[in-house]
Amino acid sequence: MAFSDSSIQSSIKSYIHDSMNDTADDINVSTHDGCVLLSGCVNVLAEKIKAEEISKKVEGVKKVENDITISMDGSSSDKQLTDLLNDNLRNCSRHESFVGVTGKVNGGSALLLGEVDSQDDKESAVREATKTFGITNVVDTIKVR
Repeated sequence: MAFSDSSIQSSIKSYIHDSMNDTADDINVSTHDGCVLLSGCVNVLAEKIKAEEISKKVEGVKKVENDITISMDGSSSDKQLTDLLNDNLRNCSRHESFVGVTGKVNGGSALLLGEVDSQDDKESAVREATKTFGITNVVDTIKVR
């Protein structure tokens, strides 16, 4: 069954709005022949990733190009972002699972270092890093024991 671009676009917008509330207003969705282009601006990398995941689940979508920008006001230094990242890793609900993980930020890109007990712990640490304001990319060098 063929899906029209307008129905794909409408579905994506609806799902994003239902899942992402206020952030949804800042995300633009366009479609052409089942190919989706996401653009706009969000506050954290996790929101950019979520919009793409939502889009890929919509029937009729052939491809998703994610051009969403992570907003940065430019007032935070790499040291401040590093401190914020490490605070987020230490204060999240699963922090006991990745006590040995630390992060360093350079130009908005976070490098995660350390060791964890399982792949699930590693993935959780990466997810937490994507929720940190100002982080545009996460490079994971975490080792699983």
